[in-house]
Amino acid sequence: MEHLHAQTEEGRRALLNRLTIESLGGKSASEARREEIRKRTAENARLILQVTPKLDKLFEEMFTQDGAQFMAIFIYLLVFVLFVCGIVFTLTRFNFWRLPRPPFLPRSLMFHATDLAPWPGMRAGLNVNPELLEFMLGYLKRKGYAFVTADELLTFRDPVRHVCLTFDDGYEDNYTYLFPLLKKYQTKVTIFAAQRSVFDGKPMLTPAQIKEMSDSGLVEFGSHTLNHIKLTSVSEEVADREIREGKAYIESITGKPCTSFCYPFGQFTDRDIALLKQHGIKCSFTCEKGIFRITDPYRIHRLSAHGRMRHWQFPLVLSRGKYKV
Repeated sequence: MEHLHAQTEEGRRALLNRLTIESLGGKSASEARREEIRKRTAENARLILQVTPKLDKLFEEMFTQDGAQFMAIFIYLLVFVLFVCGIVFTLTRFNFWRLPRPPFLPRSLMFHATDLAPWPGMRAGLNVNPELLEFMLGYLKRKGYAFVTADELLTFRDPVRHVCLTFDDGYEDNYTYLFPLLKKYQTKVTIFAAQRSVFDGKPMLTPAQIKEMSDSGLVEFGSHTLNHIKLTSVSEEVADREIREGKAYIESITGKPCTSFCYPFGQFTDRDIALLKQHGIKCSFTCEKGIFRITDPYRIHRLSAHGRMRHWQFPLVLSRGKYKV
């Protein structure tokens, strides 16, 4: 009846602790927990020792002759898959796989601005910087292309590779950066000049610059309407006036007949073709891409000289019509 003598709180705690130790076989609670942790640690160590030999055997097999062969085969398969993926990506993105077009067919290239950087609001592709432009001119010269103007394109009969370089809109950077390169490489181009720019504030060729370039014999000027309007969005009366006055604007500066035309925004109808014929225009260029024999002088296709084109992509344009699928 020893518990009857536990009259104080301290006595009750001492009694409870002694009874607990007796129930745990003479060990305190903290000692019992430590013992349980030691048992679990020993069990985990035993399991690790059982697994380790198996891992050692696996690694040993991987680096034996059979394992090395397996790893080599795996690496070769991985490289092959990556190579095939690269080929598929290239063929579906670029036109290497297309057969080249016949070399005697005319190539008409379409340019716009030739500034150091695109004008604000202008798509990057519309500006071919002077470095890329010089590469293109040099490449064409090295490959033996004959340079012809828009008027000459219709009557060119020499069975050699020939190209017609066209520049739309008539920006001042054509005088600043293009004209010196034309004199350096002695190449001819056609500029379709309008009086007004479609980009706010972008300088256009002045009459004095147009006259100088025309007199050099390296630049032929064609019409692009007077104010660079979309012919399909105006009445026949307005379209007639724009075609007539645009042609007269060029002739008044150069003192030469203006017989070539380029459709602003590439938009036109049969009505507009009839107006061009009425005003003495002999040929006109579209924005449709491709390399074809000229069967309709009022629907001449062109190739796009994109401002972000890489050097290796330019030959694809000349041979296939475009460098991307």
